Amino acid sequence: MDATVSRLVGRAVTVQAGYTFERTVVLETAEEGGDLGDNYTSDVSVGATLDTRDDILNARRGVLAGASVDVASSKLGGTNDFVRTELFARGFVPAGRRAVGAVSLRFGWIEPEAGGSVPVNERYTAGGDGSVRGFARNSLGPRGAEGGTAGGLAVLEVRAEARVRVWKGLSAVAFADAGQAFEDAGAVGAAGLAVGAGGGLRYDTRIGVIRFDLAAPVTEDGRGAAYFGVGQAF
Repeated sequence: MDATVSRLVGRAVTVQAGYTFERTVVLETAEEGGDLGDNYTSDVSVGATLDTRDDILNARRGVLAGASVDVASSKLGGTNDFVRTELFARGFVPAGRRAVGAVSLRFGWIEPEAGGSVPVNERYTAGGDGSVRGFARNSLGPRGAEGGTAGGLAVLEVRAEARVRVWKGLSAVAFADAGQAFEDAGAVGAAGLAVGAGGGLRYDTRIGVIRFDLAAPVTEDGRGAAYFGVGQAF
């Protein structure tokens, strides 16, 4: 269950506030002594977004940036106590009539209550189409006792694309993504980032951009992956 209200302030800034109540059955914990079984997150959130893009579906210039803070508390009827902060920014710059450079940055971290734990479903992972292409979805991040991805308390992602129109609505894209989920905000650093790179095609239609990408890992061996979707990657 969730509810959000938002208000436009001026021409480019939107502020929002919301409430979320979510039930999850936890079968594995990321921390020794973590609670199993039913888990409830009850949180309130506030945030703000700046949007100066010329086109929300296929931008050629402008910025989309924002910040949000979520406060989950047992005092609101949940079982989790933590504060999540997220920052993101996307920039678009035209290069002549046919090319666009696009960059995306995301940084988030969770601060649990002293002595408290954060369940796996609330932790960060990275990898996949919406994160670091070339790596399997949610495959990047701290590992659990059995070797599976347990998630971390911080995430950093940096992505870049060069988009060049080659014929009418058809464009070619070259890209590089870097990202990782970390144990906590203090462990975040460029040295720990996983990097993937590749290329793809975009076709601009009346209902949006159709996207196809091929990507492979750069920082480790791997077969890579293909991605198909609607809309730009970011």
